[in-house]
Amino acid sequence: MESERLCEIFKLLGDPVKLEIIGILSFRSSSVCELVYLIGKSQPCISHHLKMLRAYGLIEGEKRGRFTIFSFIREGNNGLNEELVNIIRKYTPLEEVIKKVKEVEEIGREEICRKVKG
Repeated sequence: MESERLCEIFKLLGDPVKLEIIGILSFRSSSVCELVYLIGKSQPCISHHLKMLRAYGLIEGEKRGRFTIFSFIREGNNGLNEELVNIIRKYTPLEEVIKKVKEVEEIGREEICRKVKG
C-alpha cells in the first residue's frame, strides 16, 4: 500500500462518527436507518460518512430489497482493515454500541426504520 493512501485512510478515520460506523459494522452489517438509530446522527450525515468509507475500501454496500446493507471489509486494503478494526475495538468504548446493536436485532430493521423516519 502506498504511504499516501495510508495517510489518507488515517486522515479519514480522524472523525469519531466514522470510527463508530466501522466499530458497529465490524460487529453487524447494518442499513442506513439502523446506523442513524445507533449513532444518533442525521441520515444525510451517516450517508456522507458511508460514502467516504466506501470510497476508501473500508466498507461495502449490498442492495437487499428496499435496503442497502453495509458491511465492514475485513480483508480490504491489503490487510490494513483488520488491523484498524482491532485498534478501534481496543481503544474505542463500544460497550454501549454493542447493547444498542442487540436492541436493533431484537426490534428488527423494518421497525427501526419506521422509528427513524417517523
